[in-house]
Amino acid sequence: MGMGLSGRVALITGGGDTIGPLITRLLICEGTSAALLDLNCETAAQAKQAENTTATIFSDACDITDETSVAEAA
Repeated sequence: MGMGLSGRVALITGGGDTIGPLITRLLICEGTSAALLDLNCETAAQAKQAENTTATIFSDACDITDETSVAEAA
């Protein structure tokens, strides 16, 4: 696709469920690293493990409606 994202870090909210893993896969193919944030830490970790890649992927629980949760994930 050539979105010019190589070398960047993508922050994907809702990264552990439904469309999040698909977006992660697309962005990794574009050369990004990924940070998967989800309300459920387990689903974020599972999505991370499902990616068969050498790309850097970080996963953590985060409620993006809560400033403290966002600050802790940063």
